[in-house]
Amino acid sequence: MEQRAVIKFNAKLGKSASETFRSIQQVYGSQCLGRTAVFEWHKRFLKGRETLEDDKKSGRPILVRTSEMIEKVRNFVANDCNASLKMMEEALNITRETIRTILHEDLGKTKICAKHDKIILLHENARPHVATSVKTYMETLNWEVLPYPPYSPNIAPSDYHLFRSMAHGLSEQHFTSYEDIKNWIDN
Repeated sequence: MEQRAVIKFNAKLGKSASETFRSIQQVYGSQCLGRTAVFEWHKRFLKGRETLEDDKKSGRPILVRTSEMIEKVRNFVANDCNASLKMMEEALNITRETIRTILHEDLGKTKICAKHDKIILLHENARPHVATSVKTYMETLNWEVLPYPPYSPNIAPSDYHLFRSMAHGLSEQHFTSYEDIKNWIDN
């Protein structure tokens, strides 16, 4: 602060930044501000700056978690355990990072698996796939086997691609039941 006052004084006297830097160096020696800092402050004072204090800096906002926010997130997760952070952010009006912190630190929730659906097997009626022992084993695993017509000249469902329009339409959807999915596809 003291050196800034000297810089301000010299700027008001009309001395150049170089002259100001040399005079501060003579007085303060190794404790002198750097050349760049002296020149920068000199320029600010010439432009009319009056205060010697640093400008307030905008930094990363402080994450504030209140008990009310924690309760809101807890209730939201209890009602919809498949909700994404984006959905919670929009519904609760709390930042995504704050929600993530509440989920992990306050509620002890962790991401177990991104997608956890049952396994569906589609095979082409090859002999190893239709053997009785394989069928029995797949039943014990609760795998669903999609019916595949024998020697079908049609294109197999695995040959279809999910079209871009359908993919984009599905990106914002959240289904709660099989009927919802069927209705969405039919419409």
